[in-house]
Amino acid sequence: MKLALAIVALAASTAVAQPMAAMKGTPLPAADLSVGTISVRVVAGNISTTVPGIDVTLAVNGTPRQARTDDEGRAFFKDLPVGAKVQATIQGEDKTDVTSEEFDVPSASGVKLMLSTRPPAGGMGGAPFAGGEGGMPDPRKISGQPRPEQNDPAGDFTIRLTYDDLKEKTPPAGVPVTLVGYAADNSISVVTVASGTDGRAQFTNLDRSGATAYYGVAMIPRGGGFDRVMTQPLVLVPQVGARALLSADKRDSTAAPIDDLGNDGADAGKIRISIDGAGDMTTKVALVDVATRKPLATVPVQPGPPDPTQIQGSAPFEAHADLPAGTLDVEVTGGPGSTTAAMPNVGVKLVPGDAQTPPADAPQGTTDLAGKVRVVAPKAGAMRAIISMNGRDIPTDVFDLGTSGGVLHVEAHWPEHGKPEAMIDFAGTPGEVVYAEATWHGQPYRSRPFQLEPGRGAHLTIAILPRVMFEFSWSSKIDDSFLAVQGNFAVYNNSWIPYIGDDDGGVLVPLPAGHKGAVLAEQDQSDVAVSQGEGFRIVRPLAPGGRKFLGGFSVPVEHGAIDWHLDLPYGALQSGIEIQQVPGMNVKVPEGVTGRVENDSRGSWYVLAPISILPKQSMTMTITGLPSAPSWTRWVPGVLGLLVVAGLLTGLVLAMVLRRGKVASTRGVRRQKLLDELVDLERREGSASDPARREKLLAELEQLWEQE
Repeated sequence: MKLALAIVALAASTAVAQPMAAMKGTPLPAADLSVGTISVRVVAGNISTTVPGIDVTLAVNGTPRQARTDDEGRAFFKDLPVGAKVQATIQGEDKTDVTSEEFDVPSASGVKLMLSTRPPAGGMGGAPFAGGEGGMPDPRKISGQPRPEQNDPAGDFTIRLTYDDLKEKTPPAGVPVTLVGYAADNSISVVTVASGTDGRAQFTNLDRSGATAYYGVAMIPRGGGFDRVMTQPLVLVPQVGARALLSADKRDSTAAPIDDLGNDGADAGKIRISIDGAGDMTTKVALVDVATRKPLATVPVQPGPPDPTQIQGSAPFEAHADLPAGTLDVEVTGGPGSTTAAMPNVGVKLVPGDAQTPPADAPQGTTDLAGKVRVVAPKAGAMRAIISMNGRDIPTDVFDLGTSGGVLHVEAHWPEHGKPEAMIDFAGTPGEVVYAEATWHGQPYRSRPFQLEPGRGAHLTIAILPRVMFEFSWSSKIDDSFLAVQGNFAVYNNSWIPYIGDDDGGVLVPLPAGHKGAVLAEQDQSDVAVSQGEGFRIVRPLAPGGRKFLGGFSVPVEHGAIDWHLDLPYGALQSGIEIQQVPGMNVKVPEGVTGRVENDSRGSWYVLAPISILPKQSMTMTITGLPSAPSWTRWVPGVLGLLVVAGLLTGLVLAMVLRRGKVASTRGVRRQKLLDELVDLERREGSASDPARREKLLAELEQLWEQE
């Protein structure tokens, strides 16, 4: 019996779909997106903190295309050629590039990936908080990132304010710093401490159980205004305290005020709240004072403005014999909804059909008021047009301009309305700490806490998503009589509030029924445990963002088959499993999931991805045609075991009978020695180890017994 794959090399998982919590631009197949479409979601350290209005650059075979994220932080690139090599890039908060993995555009589905403008926050990745002050980068780069501090008492959290200079002689002093605690029982704690002459505000005796997430907020005065700064969520551990920096810009900087909350798309004096996920026009949004829990304003949502970057359309080509070869007339119509108006100011570039990158001197033009433009190629042949509209470059299919010209009829549409949103006029006290709360179907969904500032608006997104979501990314192969599985587990908490799963304060992650040998990577064993017969248990409350870990297990092969049954209380989100191919293997895939054979340097694999299953459902599949051990290997060990037990019982009975009286004669002494040797032989080695010796002992004992 071997469980090798489930026990060793856990750190080298190669499953097909990596957890998006890594926020490192790992591509995930997306069945809900059409082939040739890539969605890039941009967040700020936490999956619930989306970043609207940021430019995303996608290099397609080395040619850059650009799109801007919408209200939900997503940028879309569509009509990409299958097989093209692509890589996405954004600019992080520290002005350095954040780049995704390079990957090929797949032929089976679209792709989703995520990039973060700052390091991930919350529990994803194993650490409850991250950052560091020894040999640190500039303060703005790590502003808001809590870190453990071994020298501070457990339960303490120190926030240091600075003007982007840790050596400054006069750091911000007397600035109110508010620490808001969101507890798992839905209670809220609020403490405000003024920074001292050293710029520090200290908070003590905080909750170390993991059931409270803490958020620090401050408004640091600069240049007649304020830099609105805030920390990422902090969940304390029992052993040590924590620290964080909150940095304004340089004291003498004339740059626009910093706003860690984000100020895109918000008018002064207004709070714009976009609803992402499952919300609809029945959703209501309230602005709530943190200290009193009293609503300051409550408004219904309304349709958001259309997002022209979400373009759907077509561009059929029609050859025209009356047009000279190499000549292309382009007609562009469309608009929001079903509008079919002429579209002026649309850019058109004509490039060779096999060009990996558009030539610098590619002919181009812009549509006139009638939505028309003529572009002439310097050399006739197979061509492709790149249509530039609404901030997106959209390539067409290849068409032939070798023997005649033609007309390209471009029709483009985008949703008439955007996602639901609420616009709130606030009249609160400057610096007042508030949060926004959306209510949908009777359930509240809360934003992170933030401060009001006169003369400045705010734009934030509330995600109405299932509270907890599960994602897995596994690789497996047959090892002896087991399917050994290993890979990544990710449990997401889509809330700013810690989640307590059950009476034990943990979250159970089930494994398939009948699994054996569950193990965890060493780095995950501090707060994830094996629950025998059930699965893995995250033993602390689930922090905002969630928790990922690396584990393995095995599923027995019975008579050449596996009946896989995995309960999914939290569903499965864009997950995947690969199974190394063996001759004759056949997989009956779960309902709604497709499988395919893929080959790489490791061999041939049967890949099931994406796997998306609703909560409280099960993933069931059957794998047949697997190697099966010969039947005798199942019954021989049992027979041998019975023989061993029988032999031991025989020896013990003889010992009890033959020791009833004292042995006074030579025969008695000899008989006793033989008996002791027989019992010792049975005890140490078993009857199957040396049958000849056992038989010899029994024969001599029988002879001595008959002589009595």
